[in-house]
Amino acid sequence: ADSVVVFGCGPVGKSHARELQRQGTTVAAFLEVDPRKIGKQVHGAAVHGMDDASGFAHLPAIGAVAGPDARAEIRRAALASGWTESVDFFAVA
Repeated sequence: ADSVVVFGCGPVGKSHARELQRQGTTVAAFLEVDPRKIGKQVHGAAVHGMDDASGFAHLPAIGAVAGPDARAEIRRAALASGWTESVDFFAVA
């Protein structure tokens, strides 16, 4: 994909985003639950809250967060916003 969305901008999400960018893929946005991170820029991409997720559902997305609770939360948000797991949304961590 030319451009992707990354759920999670902690260490796991940042690591995956760096590798995607290294391989020529643009990170269109990060989607994050932590209010302290929302509104910032990470690796040149804006960090949005989960309320903005559906606006990015036309792009493929990866879920890159540590911990089963966080993974479950972003999986629910992705599916509710229009992504389909294993089609255009992939949990990578």
